[in-house]
Amino acid sequence: MDPTLTGGVTFGSYNTDRESLTFGGSGEGFDYVINANTFSSDGYRDQSKTRRDTVHAKINFKINEDTKLSLVATGLDQPNNLDPQGLTSAQLQANRRQAGTNSDIFNTRVSKSQKQVGATLEHLLSENDTLRFMTYYGQRDNEQFTSISVNAQLDDRNGGGVSTISREFGGVDTRWTHKGNLGDKPFNFTVGMNYDRVVDDRKGYENFIANLAPGLMRNNFTPLDSVYSRTTCGSSAGGQPIVCGVQGILRRDEKNTASNFDQYLQATFDLHPR
Repeated sequence: MDPTLTGGVTFGSYNTDRESLTFGGSGEGFDYVINANTFSSDGYRDQSKTRRDTVHAKINFKINEDTKLSLVATGLDQPNNLDPQGLTSAQLQANRRQAGTNSDIFNTRVSKSQKQVGATLEHLLSENDTLRFMTYYGQRDNEQFTSISVNAQLDDRNGGGVSTISREFGGVDTRWTHKGNLGDKPFNFTVGMNYDRVVDDRKGYENFIANLAPGLMRNNFTPLDSVYSRTTCGSSAGGQPIVCGVQGILRRDEKNTASNFDQYLQATFDLHPR
């Protein structure tokens, strides 16, 4: 089949627009489709500007009459999407389009990106038996600025107002499926196993910087000295203004790992057409 190219454009209120482009086709023993999409908007509320770019691709190969390979890939990029946060009942009644408390001061926002690839291989062992193997791998990064107050972050137990996650994840799955009859009734079963693993590198930072002179702060893993007590954004500490909505001192540093190894069996027996 000849390649095809399609596109679309959508416009809306608050400088909202969306563009998409899709390219696809097929040849002898393969077919493919690739889609790219971008979306942006200033948002209905204050502090709600957003942008999102995505790309998706899938390619199918017919290796022979019994074997098929599918490849998929996705990508996401959401840089500095502003977060208006929630409103109290009084704020909602006064102006539903306003941003939540301290959203502007701390410039609350989130950035996300993700890349993922995967492959599936299917092979017909016989007319009634199929062997399937699947694997995938991906990376995800997330950075979020919240409106936690300066005073709240002085507590040793607080991880800071800026959180970051750098994640790697992946896994494999293999299964055998049999379709047949038990007596004169349709019967099938699937038996397989899978393994998945995810590793998160998580960090937390203060969401303010005071630019204090040397000696007025301790190391990066403990709260600042008492010169910070009872301070707010825009006030001074050690003769310097406190600037909020920026990444400050590291307060949290940890690595989380999770994995699973599972085995499974599923069977279906049709007792009656109904």
